[in-house]
Amino acid sequence: MKKIFQIYPFLAVITGVKGISSSEAQRLKEENKNKAAYLLQNLEVKEERLYSTKREILSNTGFQTDTIGCENPHTVADFDCLKEVQELYSVSAILGASLKILDSVRDELSKISVGELADKLGVSKTFIQPLLKTCIKGKSINNFCNEEKIEDLLQYAGMELVAVTAPLFKKGLAIESSAAVLGNQYTKSDKLIRKVSTLSNKQLPDKEPGGMLVYTYKIVAVDKEAFKEYEKTLAAKYTKLQQERNSIVKQIKDAARELEVKNMKEYQALLSQYHADKKEFESMIEGVRLELLQEAASLKILA
Repeated sequence: MKKIFQIYPFLAVITGVKGISSSEAQRLKEENKNKAAYLLQNLEVKEERLYSTKREILSNTGFQTDTIGCENPHTVADFDCLKEVQELYSVSAILGASLKILDSVRDELSKISVGELADKLGVSKTFIQPLLKTCIKGKSINNFCNEEKIEDLLQYAGMELVAVTAPLFKKGLAIESSAAVLGNQYTKSDKLIRKVSTLSNKQLPDKEPGGMLVYTYKIVAVDKEAFKEYEKTLAAKYTKLQQERNSIVKQIKDAARELEVKNMKEYQALLSQYHADKKEFESMIEGVRLELLQEAASLKILA
């Protein structure tokens, strides 16, 4: 049994290894059409086949009647051609449908994709296109590395990255929080450490209660030098924490880059194998396509 009949079983109804070629089928179709048209001429309405002619002439000798008969009047026997016309058109209908179906199959085989043809053949791919793994969620590695807060880095870190940097994240979050506490005191102008640095003695507006003139002064009561020294200590601690935090941020980003490089290498290796498998698979399917096209070309229409 030809392989093409396994894919297009309906072809076995109209084609086979024996029969007539497509060109012969088309010729027969045209021939039948012409024969039918010739036979149907008998059913074309013609005036001369419907009436005879009668002519009356009045003269001094009386009426004279001339009759010209209808030589070939229409009769119900004219319809006898219909049976043969029906047979001709029935054969042509089968030939026409067969030609249309066979041409459609040949056209489909020429244009169908490798994947669709494989599905028709029932051939399953033993390979799948690899996906590029990433250790980052919802961002590119470049955008991830543009983040500055450890909290934000953790938000976009995938499981693979978290698995190798969990201690860093945990330590970094603690340091980042501690640095934020110091930074909140050290960098904001409304906080005590900054406020003290701007303190100076000042005189309040004079008052005259009960006829007496009162002078009031605000004298700095805090030890500004102690605050200044503590500010240096606080700044050093803050700077140290920031350096530690920055170091951890760098380690996390470096780990992410290394994982992305590793994932890309693995992906390239898998992709290379995928392309090799795909090429081999497509070559095999194309070979079957050629075989099917050759079979389709050799099919004869069952007349």
